[in-house]
Amino acid sequence: MTVGQIMVVCGICLVLVAVLLAVVGCVLLHKKKKMVLLEIEHEYRLESRKRNIKYCAAYYSDIGIQKETNQDSLLLVQRGQTQDDEAVLAVICDGVGGLKMGERSSAAVVTAFRDWFDERVEELYEQEEPETELFDDWDNLIQSLHIRLKDYSEKAGFRSGTTVEAVLFMKGRYYICHVGDCRTYIISDTLTQLTTDHTIVQRELTEGKLTPEQARKDSRQSLLLQCVGAGKDVKPDYLSGEVLPHRTFLICCDGFRRKVTEAEIKKSCRYSSREKKLHEALEETAQLCMKRKETDNITGILISAVREKKGLFPLWKKATQTAGKKVIKDILLEHSTPADKIL
Repeated sequence: MTVGQIMVVCGICLVLVAVLLAVVGCVLLHKKKKMVLLEIEHEYRLESRKRNIKYCAAYYSDIGIQKETNQDSLLLVQRGQTQDDEAVLAVICDGVGGLKMGERSSAAVVTAFRDWFDERVEELYEQEEPETELFDDWDNLIQSLHIRLKDYSEKAGFRSGTTVEAVLFMKGRYYICHVGDCRTYIISDTLTQLTTDHTIVQRELTEGKLTPEQARKDSRQSLLLQCVGAGKDVKPDYLSGEVLPHRTFLICCDGFRRKVTEAEIKKSCRYSSREKKLHEALEETAQLCMKRKETDNITGILISAVREKKGLFPLWKKATQTAGKKVIKDILLEHSTPADKIL
């Protein structure tokens, strides 16, 4: 092999080595970028759990055009945990219409959640990861209420029960306890239903036995698979997720949404940072339901997540954040009389 040929071979080898080094460098760079992105995502998720969010909330409940009693009960508690952050608990319980004295059962459950909030939310708020303990709390509460309501009804000689839709907003996240056919939605540019109805119609829809159109017209829409206080067992659904600013949450009973379309709910129940606007949206939707001959009670809660604006004096805010623990709202609306109390 001549000197020239050797030099050519060496040149080719150098080129191959350079290419190999470039490929290795690209792979390492890609891995480094991926690690940086994962680290950023992790930091974002950690930060989101510390996100300071304030809320604007409103409620509305109407007996409707036919019922003699409003069997819906609701709870709306809003408390400042720090100068910039709030905890909100919203609960709607719809006394089961096919059973007796549903207003008593629904009142008992919202009252129990109100007591739970006073006793436990402060301790849970201080935890970095409260979800497991929170859902354990709620499950114990639901199971206890189920047994106590059943015992009371059996001794009184009738059956009574209620649905439960409880949503806690805390430290940039939402937590849901769901039994029955009340619903929770998120409203932004779209309308997203977070919960799944515990009804015969929903089960058959899930199994493919009904089309969505057939389900909307099915006369069995109110037939529940489970409720608190009646039936052998109760198995709530538990859900959680991140709260993003400028999103609105709708918690409502079946009477609030049966006669209106999702497009109409999205249009009327838009985001607002003004309580009056949210209340007007709920009332407007309820009136539309009654105009279309909805015969059930009608109850809804709207909660908008409002990002806290950065102040001019962040150090002052930090120094005074422990002064923020104050009650902003404490609404417990139920329709049983003192003589009706069962728990």
